[in-house]
Formats: sequence, C-alpha cells, structure tokens
Amino acid sequence: MVKLRIKLPADYTFLSELTYEGILYAALNSECNINIDEIIFKDNGFIGKLFSELDDAKINSIGVLMTGNDNINRKLFEKFNVANVASKKTYRDLIFCLKKYHEKLRFKNNIDVKLKKFKKFLLIDVASEKEGLQAALFKIDRYTGLSSLETDLITRQITLYFSKEIALLLLLGLYSSFITTVVQQRERTYYFLLFSPEEIMRLLSEGNKSLMKKYFQVKCEVKNVLRQILKSYQSAELLLTELLVNTRIQDLIIRENLGKVSLALFRVAHEGQTYKIYEVIPISLYRESSFYRVASEYFRNPMQLASQLSKVLSPSEAILKNLSNPKAEENSNLIRAVNGLYRFVILGNMQGWFDFLRELWNAHEKRKDKSGGSIYLKLLKMLSYV
Repeated sequence: MVKLRIKLPADYTFLSELTYEGILYAALNSECNINIDEIIFKDNGFIGKLFSELDDAKINSIGVLMTGNDNINRKLFEKFNVANVASKKTYRDLIFCLKKYHEKLRFKNNIDVKLKKFKKFLLIDVASEKEGLQAALFKIDRYTGLSSLETDLITRQITLYFSKEIALLLLLGLYSSFITTVVQQRERTYYFLLFSPEEIMRLLSEGNKSLMKKYFQVKCEVKNVLRQILKSYQSAELLLTELLVNTRIQDLIIRENLGKVSLALFRVAHEGQTYKIYEVIPISLYRESSFYRVASEYFRNPMQLASQLSKVLSPSEAILKNLSNPKAEENSNLIRAVNGLYRFVILGNMQGWFDFLRELWNAHEKRKDKSGGSIYLKLLKMLSYV
C-alpha cells in the first residue's frame, strides 16, 4: 500500500501543475482511494504497471531535450537499483527506458508531496539535497518568483530536489500533458496542456474516477486541436478562437454533461542550459459560452456557424497557411481578421464579426485572380449560408 499525502499548493507554477497532472493520471489509471489531501494506492508496484502501459507512439512524440547539466537520465535508475543503465538525454528516451525496466519501479509506503526549505534548497519528499534528484525542467519556476513566494530567499535562485517517487509522478505529468515541439530558427519551444488549479482541486475533492475520465477525454481532444494549429501558427487569439468554435469539443462537453472545463496552456522555451516559461494561457470551455448565446441571436444555426468557422480556421485552409507566411501580401489583413473573430467568439462582440468579414474581403482584393475569384472569396461564400 502507498499513501500519497498531498500538501503542495495547487497554483499556476509549472512544478505544481505537472506534479498534480501526474497524480491525477496515476489515480485515474490505478486502484486507489482518492481524497483531496491523500490518495491511497493498493499496490506498491502500481507505478511500474503504469509505465509498462504507456503508449509508444505518444512517448515517441515527446521531443523534450534535457539540458547539458541534467543527470536524471542516469541517477533515477541508480535510485531504483538498476545498475549501469542511462537513457539518452531526452525525456522521450528516459520514459522509454523506464517502461523497459518497469518491473524495478516500486514506491515506498509513504510519500509527502510537500514543498519545504532546507538550507538553500527546496525539497519534495526528501530530507536533504543528497537524497534527491534534480532536473532543470522541473525547477523552471525559479524564474517566476518561486523563491520569493515559497521561501524567505527573496534575491537568490535556489535548486529544487525531489525523491525518485516524485520524479516518476512528474514524468507521468509530462507524458500526459505534452502537446508538441515547435522549432523556429533553431530554438525549441514546448507546449503543455494541464488542468487549472480550480479543476485539480475539484477532481481531487470529488474523488470520482468517472468524472475524472470525462475531464481527461476533453483535455485529450483539446490537445489534438492545439497540436494541429501549433504546427502552423502560434497565436493565443487563434488558439482560443478555434477551441471555442470546435464542434467536436462542444459536442463532447455536452455529451458528458460538463458545465465547464478549465485548462492552462504552458509555452516553455529551451534556452541553452535552461528553460523559460514564456506564456501561460488560461483556457475555459463552457457548455454554454457567450459565443453561442450571441450567435443564437444573429444566426439561424449557431452550431453550423461554429462548424464552418472551424473549417475556415483549419490548417488546410488559406487563413492558417498564409498567417504563417509573413511575406504574404495579405498577412496583415489575416492578423486583423483573426483578432476580430477572437473578439466575436470570446467576448461576444458583433463588431468583431464584421471586422473579420471586412478583413477577409480586403485579403480577397489583394489575391483575386483575373476572373475575380480567390481562396478568400470561397471562404466568405461558405460563411454566407449560415
């Protein structure tokens, strides 16, 4: 039996979000009793079973590199008494190796998920830094004020150390939340989707695996949508707009009888020997959003409108293709069009809808052929029937 005592604040730090993601994933897929501050797993070897069942294709998609100073790829195996084993310095290969040696992975009976200060270090589930592991990706919050919020070390950056058990929970969180890697000008940016602190506390307090499964299903669908868009264009306005008009997500929320699902999208950049959080985008998906309320007043079929807008914003259509090309002569019009659509969908502002149509027309004027047609005119005609 493993008793997981949870005293870590649920907030928008990457450490907290990733830890809770791993805890929720483990709870959903294992035999356990769930409480808001304690989870009791029935078998000490449950963690090995979880790693043995991880999907190879999903692991293979995790293109997150370690930094040059990280040694978790070797020391984690030493902690589990697996001799002479070290993964390559990628989280993909580390998780693959853990899957291979899953029979060696067993948890101690009592795990304290609690952040505490010891000398000049932060510790989770270890008594000193000598007992723990550390990795740059999991101490990323030192750049966002963790030292001033959680300790009295206002001016100093401090190192985080954690137990081998916490390391595996963090890696499960990484596996469960990772979306994609975007490489631009040799710089790598990683995207992760996690539950908001509000939803984390709700799922733990409810202790309902059926409800938890529904939330994970919605999050999985959102990840699929984001993955497609992020390959072409990385705009917060575009991402949020597409999510709210995506009929698959809306249908799923309605079918599972959920009122709201709150998520957080983390944009993490890999810079030299460290990582940096560039953006955290809160995402709230409602059963009845302001978009559908406004659309029902002005359009015959709001769901059909949402479906058409989702098609217009798909990676295969002109808007997304040419947004990613700064040399396209209509690029500025497309940016203004997306911003207008964002105001309409997110804020329920009808003027944003008119701005969207006007800028699509302006893009058409710049790209129309001798016969007066264009790819943008096709999109405008598509939208005219809703």
